[in-house]
Amino acid sequence: MNETLHQARLHDLTIVARVPELTTDRLDSLVMAAGKPVLVPPAKPAQTVGETVVVAWKDKPEAARAITASLPILTHAKHVIVVSVSESKFDQDPERSSG
Repeated sequence: MNETLHQARLHDLTIVARVPELTTDRLDSLVMAAGKPVLVPPAKPAQTVGETVVVAWKDKPEAARAITASLPILTHAKHVIVVSVSESKFDQDPERSSG
């Protein structure tokens, strides 16, 4: 995994295969530590690619950089879904509304 992380930091996009060795914990570590987009394609080939894109948003610089880096994909998508989760119980939470 160290070599994958090292390579991920050197490239604009890292694509990793779904293999048994890629546990959820390892994938989480790679995504969080790479600082660049990581793509994990589905186990079975999709009929279409990129028509619907889901973006996980948090009002942080890293998320803004990820969105900027993904604009070529987002501009060609038919649907973009933004998901934002807040730990606050208040409706007027700035983090929630930033999404």
